[in-house]
Amino acid sequence: MNISIIIAAYNSEQYIKRCVESIFKSDYKNFEVIIINNGSHDKTVSILKKLQKTHPIHLIQNDVNAGASVARNRGAKKATGKLLFFLDHDTTIAPNCLNEIHTFFSKKSAGAAQCKLLTPTGEIDSLGHFISYGGFPYEITDEKENSHNKPFKVLGAKTAGLVIRKSVFKKVDGFDEDYIISAEDTDISWRIWLAKSSLYSLPTAIVVHYASNQKKQTSAYRTRILYEGSKNLINIILKNADIYRLSLLLPLNIVAWIGLSIKYVFMADFQSAQAIYTGIWWNITHLYKTWDKRITNYLDGTIVVLDKNILFGNISFIDLIKKGWRWALHA
Repeated sequence: MNISIIIAAYNSEQYIKRCVESIFKSDYKNFEVIIINNGSHDKTVSILKKLQKTHPIHLIQNDVNAGASVARNRGAKKATGKLLFFLDHDTTIAPNCLNEIHTFFSKKSAGAAQCKLLTPTGEIDSLGHFISYGGFPYEITDEKENSHNKPFKVLGAKTAGLVIRKSVFKKVDGFDEDYIISAEDTDISWRIWLAKSSLYSLPTAIVVHYASNQKKQTSAYRTRILYEGSKNLINIILKNADIYRLSLLLPLNIVAWIGLSIKYVFMADFQSAQAIYTGIWWNITHLYKTWDKRITNYLDGTIVVLDKNILFGNISFIDLIKKGWRWALHA
């Protein structure tokens, strides 16, 4: 096989059938599909077993949901393809998507690529992302960023449509399994660059992301996102940034999180504020572990300083100051 499509599915009964059927309508046929049922407790498994009768699907069962990173790593170990195509369960792909991926990687030595993610109404969900001076990712959602519709370099990609060469995936040791949800895609993308590879936005490979703009408003979900978000984004900076960028990004990121926690205190939402401080505290108690990962990321001490345009994007200083705060302001 040339392309291994890997999907981590959790309570996916609303989307998984549509996702699988779109894959098997592809013009390109040299692929395999690996789906990891990540402890679902709805009808996901029964739907997948029914699909297996008509479609060659490799189904892996995880008894509990240990996070998407664990599931994706497990799927990658079973993959036989040279390219690993990570999709979310709430996506569909265009009929020519796999062919565009195959053509791109046949001509380019890139280590990874972000597909063009669209909302169901055809708006751009993401062409990839960079980070702001506050350490928060900001998505590229403007066609002007890519007026010629050609591949271009980006720092990060969403796992709703991320392709990685298997050799590069092994080199960076896969997804960091300390990241249960939130920002695991930014982390592995950054580490791909640190491994002296590259990541491109691939606008001709189209994926529709159905639930990308649907927010779960329960307090429990928000609390978990705030904990995982603060924990993971701070850890990404600690683990991956060169010393100069570390001294810039880390203080601003922590100040932003503290500011957000104060907002919740004034709203009498003490649970959300505590979630942020718990995320910050996690990084303090795991500094030794993070340092070990940092050494690994920097290839036994070799310092890799990413180009400014790769890290922040090719935009003005003022625009960059404005970018990246949407996630924190609307959390």
